[in-house]
Amino acid sequence: MVLQDDLWRRNHDTIAALERHAADFNPHFVTSIAYTPLPRAALESFLIQRGLLHSRTRWNDFFHAGFLNKVYARLNDIVFRDSDQVSRSVSKH
Repeated sequence: MVLQDDLWRRNHDTIAALERHAADFNPHFVTSIAYTPLPRAALESFLIQRGLLHSRTRWNDFFHAGFLNKVYARLNDIVFRDSDQVSRSVSKH
């Protein structure tokens, strides 16, 4: 939730689509994505529907594959910090 709050607070006034879809991004709304962790494919679909993610990255896109990679890597670290599940699942691939 901290990431989502920070995303909204720092960017809502510069990324028009965040303001346009405030109920989806502003953590003051119960409908905010801040309270609904999503699998990556679902998040990508969510962002595409709101015009925030494109199949071909545009010059000033905030959301792109590299950013989402960082977000999900960090979430993975948080969830599996004290577990050896990550190293087992990574070694299987």
